[in-house]
Amino acid sequence: MTSTLRPAASLLLLRDSPEGPQILLTRRSAGMRSWAGIWVFPGGRAEDYDRDPANPAQDAPAAWCTAVRETFEETGVLIAAHCRAAASDTASSDVTQRAAQLAELRNVPAEQFFPRLAQQGFTLDPGSLLPWAHWIPPLEIAQRYDTRFFIAGLHADDPLLPDGRETLEMSWRSPQRALAAARAGEIDCAPPTFFNLLELQQLGHDCASVAQLLERARKREFITIFPRALMDQGQRWVVYPWDPAYASLSPGGTLAYIPQRYYELPSRLKSVGSGAREMQR
Repeated sequence: MTSTLRPAASLLLLRDSPEGPQILLTRRSAGMRSWAGIWVFPGGRAEDYDRDPANPAQDAPAAWCTAVRETFEETGVLIAAHCRAAASDTASSDVTQRAAQLAELRNVPAEQFFPRLAQQGFTLDPGSLLPWAHWIPPLEIAQRYDTRFFIAGLHADDPLLPDGRETLEMSWRSPQRALAAARAGEIDCAPPTFFNLLELQQLGHDCASVAQLLERARKREFITIFPRALMDQGQRWVVYPWDPAYASLSPGGTLAYIPQRYYELPSRLKSVGSGAREMQR
């Protein structure tokens, strides 16, 4: 029986560093129903109240709003600007005011998050989150989430504060270092996380700044990735549309168009674990 497909969103959050752009990874609690103890990007299931305060009557929840809310809930980082004038013109006063507002927001029920943002004078800019990827899990997975991935740069120097419930640990790493840690077994990544790190490394291999990487992301073409499962010599693989075996797997068929750059990436990854075993076809 096919499991229910629920909408979700996730955010690839970047910051500048002396070694170039770094990506934020979060380790999920061991008690979570899906990806327990695994390193992922912040994100989660969409809710009906994930609507832009500037347009709350929109027909459906906005995936980018889900990414903003979930990232804040799990990490304490808010992708939003403050439009009200501070009581003082000093930068330190602005920082203090923002910190106090963020602390208050962490205690607000999720369904009140966006109205409270508007009340506090924060504005959301959907253009600050760029579409990055769209993943639909294999049919064999019990908890299936139709996930929209976004990419954005860190707007403010918000302190990282894991919620202690879903997220226990966080780490900034360059894509190269994150991939090296996964391949060495130092961190255990979900396959979509590992694959998106590969894509991020491919796109930003010579980028010196987040701004430069995001400029490339604006021009980047991507497809919906609907992996399928394959047993091969006792190992279960997650197979992607450019793998030669993909078209023969249930439910059959393949995408009509796949950008050439995908053929430079692995065509399958291990279905469980860090993705340390890759296969290029």
